[in-house]
Amino acid sequence: MKENTIVAIATPRGEAGIGVIRISGPDAKSLLQSVFEPKNKKEVENRRFTYGYIKDGDSLIDEVMAVFMKGPNTYTREDVCEIQAHSSHVTLKKIISLLIEKGGSLAEPGEFTKRAFLKGRLDLPQAEALMDLISSKTELAHKQALKQLGGFTSHKLNEALESLKEVLVQIAVLIEYPEEDLEDINKEELKEKISLIKEEIKDLIDTFSSGRILREGLRVSILGKPNVGKSSLLNALLKEERAIVTETPGTTRDTIEELLDIEGIPVRIMDTAGIRETKDPVEKEGVKRAKEKIQESDLVVLLLDGSVEIEKEDREISELIKDKKSIILLNKRDLGKAVNIEEAKLLFPDSPVIETSITESMGLKELLEEIGLMVEREDAESLEKAVITNIRHYELLKKAMDSLEDSLKAIKDNQPLDIVEIDIKEGFLRIGEILGRTVKEDILKEIFERFCLGK
Repeated sequence: MKENTIVAIATPRGEAGIGVIRISGPDAKSLLQSVFEPKNKKEVENRRFTYGYIKDGDSLIDEVMAVFMKGPNTYTREDVCEIQAHSSHVTLKKIISLLIEKGGSLAEPGEFTKRAFLKGRLDLPQAEALMDLISSKTELAHKQALKQLGGFTSHKLNEALESLKEVLVQIAVLIEYPEEDLEDINKEELKEKISLIKEEIKDLIDTFSSGRILREGLRVSILGKPNVGKSSLLNALLKEERAIVTETPGTTRDTIEELLDIEGIPVRIMDTAGIRETKDPVEKEGVKRAKEKIQESDLVVLLLDGSVEIEKEDREISELIKDKKSIILLNKRDLGKAVNIEEAKLLFPDSPVIETSITESMGLKELLEEIGLMVEREDAESLEKAVITNIRHYELLKKAMDSLEDSLKAIKDNQPLDIVEIDIKEGFLRIGEILGRTVKEDILKEIFERFCLGK
């Protein structure tokens, strides 16, 4: 890790009361003192805010509050300074330029957190949880990110790592001191230990579905043939005129996506073009995109015009969603009941059917309740268990579990313990990679590049 002193603006651009500039590294204090003139004190004291001025020679840039914090009891475990200035972007840029001129280096995205990780203050899942915390859109997502930041998931992963280490030590002893009878007994013990670790990893993997929804949102597509009320439904859920609504079929030509908070779950609602055969090239592209969204969705809300008989287009759409979780809306009930719930149930036996009239706000409450029921939320709501929310962790855990399955197969097939050891080591390395113990520099770079400059 470079031992330079880094600087960055730590607050977002825009009008606000203050803007914060962060400095971290061995020369943090001297760098601050080179631009900061306290009003009543000769020197900045440790962990005490000081009022004064940022000056470029005799030229005043801003009046500020500044603080110096001696490492290692800081975010980066280095000496850290912060300057609280007025939030004008011009002012903040001038201060940053002055600090760089005096010897500071502009921080890379996420470099402060990267230094905290490299200095051992955070492990990698905790560092990644910071991004989840910053980007959390709902109360549940916020709580889960705090749980991750506190090391809840890391603790479970460290337990698995320690258990695998014990298994590797036991295998090493058996290889070093082979005793045929003893080896047979210990192989059974190994199988039990490995199986237990594998089940614990599987339990973590099984939380990813709800964890991903908590982090990224439940992806819900609104589907149906043209002019059944899809855009009206989106507007009703958002409580604003987001999508254009007309009586002309085919008005929606592209996918519109918005975020809702439904009882703590972020829900990404996607309004799609009406699905039908068409020669219009623009509408045709919209239909194609609507069909693609089906595959991306966790849940499909299908609207049927309940005031007319079920048509060929409705049956064709039903085939497209037969393998997806879905909720069926019999819309336009204010115009009549040509289709009853029992008839819709024959076409969609595994899906809840709700009678609605979007224009009269009928059935919306039932729809929102049903969406809540469709989410597997036990892990997310209780927050009692470690939950995997990150695709990187999920993929590495799957590889670790595959390696442990290979080791169990090797034991069952009476393979040499050297083969078993290779598989166990592979699982050990994959879990270590999640925690950042065996991760490569290019992976670290990719992770921390997602952070903002001042974090």
